Formats: sequence, C-alpha cells, structure tokens
Amino acid sequence: MNIKYIMLLVVALAFNSAFAIDEVSSEYQDEIFLIYDLYKDSQASLVEESINLKIIRNDNGSNKITLASFVVEGFHGGNNLNQFFVMFESNENQENNKTMVTGVFPVGIFKVAYDIENSEYSSGKIRIPAPQNPQASWHTANDLEFQKVGSLWWDRVDIISSEN
Repeated sequence: MNIKYIMLLVVALAFNSAFAIDEVSSEYQDEIFLIYDLYKDSQASLVEESINLKIIRNDNGSNKITLASFVVEGFHGGNNLNQFFVMFESNENQENNKTMVTGVFPVGIFKVAYDIENSEYSSGKIRIPAPQNPQASWHTANDLEFQKVGSLWWDRVDIISSEN
C-alpha cells in the first residue's frame, strides 16, 4: 500500500469531528442501546461500527446538542437497513446537568447511509445532507431537516402546530 494513502487516511481520521462508538461516553452508549432495544424486533441487530456522534451546537456549555447515528439491520428477517438519528441535549449551566434524548428518527436507507459529519445546525434547524449513491443513480434521497417544537425535535414541522 502506498505510504501517501496511509498518511492521507491518518490525517483524515485525525480531523474527523464525528467519533465512533469506542470513543463515545457510556452515557450516550447506554441511551443508544436502550433506543435500539425499544425499536428492534427478534431478528434485528445493531451494527455497532455504525454508531457515530457529532456535537452540532455548543454554546459554552449552556446549550449543547449532540447528534447520534446508528444502523439496525434485518428487521423481520429481511435484508434491510434502517438508520436512526438521535438528538441529545444538555445544559452544563443548570443545576441538574442531565443529557436528555429530545428526538429519535428511524429512516430507511438504500446502500449508502446518511453521514452526520456534514450535518449542521442553523437557525434552529438541524440539516443532514442526503447521501450520494453512484451505484443507484435511479434512487435519490432527500436531505433530512429537523426543527425543535417545544422541547422535542420533529422532522415534519409543517404538520405540527405549536399552538395546539
């Protein structure tokens, strides 16, 4: 293997702000495994290598939003993949600094999962760009967008009224 490719891989991994499960705190791991247990059926399995976290907002500890992603395969014994997105929020300035799950979203995927590395927070919304899948140009995915209404994140804000 060419030394340039190895060095490029090392540099790319060093600057990656999303991190894999072995670097995830036990608090996040426990919540992710609990969510998996709630959603799974008798044949589904968690792909542990797929677990990633990215801090997408951190206002000096006063409002920290962390986005998690993981894949579950084999629901109902099928050859299918579902990617889950979980929003965690915490406030280090509060007396009871507890990380809370404020959104869980399962998304069916085709061959290529969404990459949270390119996700961003702007104007009160979280946006995750659609994956590019050159092997299936006929299959196009859409960007995912989540907005907080009340104390929870939603993906279909257009059908939710904050006045109700």
